[in-house]
Amino acid sequence: MQKCFHAMRIFRTMKNNPLPLLLAILTLSGASQLQAGTSNLPIFTFSTIAGDVGTNGWSDGSDGVTGTNAWFWQPEGIVVDGAGNLYIADRGNSDIRKIDPTGVVRTFAGQGDVYGTNDGPALTAAFEQPAQLAIDTNGNLFVTDQQGVIRMIDTNGVVTTIAGQYNVFGSTDGVGTNALFNDPEGITIDDSGNLFVVDSQNCTIRKIDTNGVVSTFVGKVGVTGSADGVGTNATFHFPEGMTRDAEGNLYVVDSLNNTIRKIDTNGVVSTYAGNPQLAGSNDGIRNLSLASNYPSSSLASFNSPWEITSDANGNLYVSDGGNETIRRIGTNGLVTTVGGTPKAKGHADGLGAKARFFNPSGVALDDQGNIYVADMNNDTIRKGTLGKLVQTIKFPAIVPKPFGSQFKIYSLATASSGLPITITSANTNVASVNLNTNDPSGHGDYLVSTGAGTTTLTASQSGDDVYLPVQSLQQKIVVSKTSQTVMFTGLVTRGTYSQGEIWGVSAVSASGTPVVFKSSNTNVASISGTNFVVQSAGVTTITATAPETANYKAASTSLVVTILKGNSAQTFEGAPSMPMIPDFVVGATYDLSGVATFSANFPVNYVSSNPKFISISGTTMTVRATTGSATIYATFPGNKDYLPMKVNIGGYGEGQ
Repeated sequence: MQKCFHAMRIFRTMKNNPLPLLLAILTLSGASQLQAGTSNLPIFTFSTIAGDVGTNGWSDGSDGVTGTNAWFWQPEGIVVDGAGNLYIADRGNSDIRKIDPTGVVRTFAGQGDVYGTNDGPALTAAFEQPAQLAIDTNGNLFVTDQQGVIRMIDTNGVVTTIAGQYNVFGSTDGVGTNALFNDPEGITIDDSGNLFVVDSQNCTIRKIDTNGVVSTFVGKVGVTGSADGVGTNATFHFPEGMTRDAEGNLYVVDSLNNTIRKIDTNGVVSTYAGNPQLAGSNDGIRNLSLASNYPSSSLASFNSPWEITSDANGNLYVSDGGNETIRRIGTNGLVTTVGGTPKAKGHADGLGAKARFFNPSGVALDDQGNIYVADMNNDTIRKGTLGKLVQTIKFPAIVPKPFGSQFKIYSLATASSGLPITITSANTNVASVNLNTNDPSGHGDYLVSTGAGTTTLTASQSGDDVYLPVQSLQQKIVVSKTSQTVMFTGLVTRGTYSQGEIWGVSAVSASGTPVVFKSSNTNVASISGTNFVVQSAGVTTITATAPETANYKAASTSLVVTILKGNSAQTFEGAPSMPMIPDFVVGATYDLSGVATFSANFPVNYVSSNPKFISISGTTMTVRATTGSATIYATFPGNKDYLPMKVNIGGYGEGQ
């Protein structure tokens, strides 16, 4: 491994910076420009808001000046505060400049082309080649000074040196001014107030905690390389700018490796974007781990990138100095060029690729998504005004849906941007949006009809850093009552008549509503609740009905029930039941009343098998001969409920 050495440092202090020429020698030729997923790019229109192209120096006046009346000399770092003020590290003039929201330029700290490291009130303090800036939530400004010190300008306008020693270079860790740096550049702050500093010529990232203790966070002191790893196992090659995301991850511009490195909160370093083996200007996937997601895209490349910033969504913006462009690394994994044209240096305002830069350095974003660029070798401050694209929503009419149905919500409305649509229901008692995590398609939102009725669905898209929000569209949806089924779960369909017998009847409905039963012939059977009461032999149809409800249509089903005629059982009175005939005297009579009875008091007819021996008329039995035999029967002719019956109740015989 070679020792870390900043080959360009002596050139960057010169007005006519030969850096692009030197980078061109280091750059591999033949890199092609790749367009991958560029339809969703933010659109920036670049303009010059301060500085005079071709004029370098110091000018702001006691009352402040605006636009081209203000001069800069190789401005490098830039930050924006919450009020929209810009702060610029005006390296060549060795001071910190401020541009307020009205465009007035003033010297914020330093004495304008007076070099030194004096602490004290801002306008009597001195700097020498201030490089980059960071601002905390309280409004304190932190400055990396290339002469080996870290400075703070507090909210009272007092400048102090918080770490490092002026013009004493090294890599010693320690407290405050006992620590040493070698060309500190990028700087950022975490949520706890810890500072992280890119120590460029030491090829390390240093940490300054809230007690002022300086330590080496990642990187090997004085050793160049592109190795990923944990802490000091990782190596860099002239790292420059640095930013952090909302999760606390750091992103470092590893300038001479032509890459962007990521450092997670555990100190694990990985190559986030670019290829350390190749300088270029390709747009495409940020690293090869995304190749399967974008099979037609090639790997993105950079050419000595310098500075970096991040937006609230986690997208990164990089000043790609060797390419004279502004690059964007989207959260979708794609690298795109949003300002300038590769290798086309110059100064021109305009839309996106029509703009021209000359060694762009510091980049910063305001709350509206506008980007600011310290255009170093043009000695100007540029603004890229975000112009968002218009999107539309397609939301066709919705056919009525039955209660209880569920269908994919993403198929209802689509945005021309391809961004996800939000659909809400005005009446969640009719339809609601639910999350179905089991959807194999990957889409999670479903619309579930929760009740019959009408509701209004509103489709909206809130926009992003590329697209404007779209006006919400509405469609009414009618949820109709749904059909249901009814099924018998208990009823005998065939049986024998028995007066007053009760059978159970039951059925269930798909809606769970109670079922009502009805008999088509109440002379055969009547219904009382869930009781089937037998009335007579015959045929009846039992209908089970689930009545109409708020969400279900009425439904019914039927069963035919057959009641067969029953058998009449015989009974006898007394003992013996038959009259005794001691002597067979012709003409003698006997009474058969009550000898036999049938259930339900049906009438009994008596019949003799041999009327010539014994005849019967009604209930009177008469002897007709002195000898013979006869069997006596009790008979019932039958009726609508009972079958005919003939019962042997006894017999007589004499003289045979």
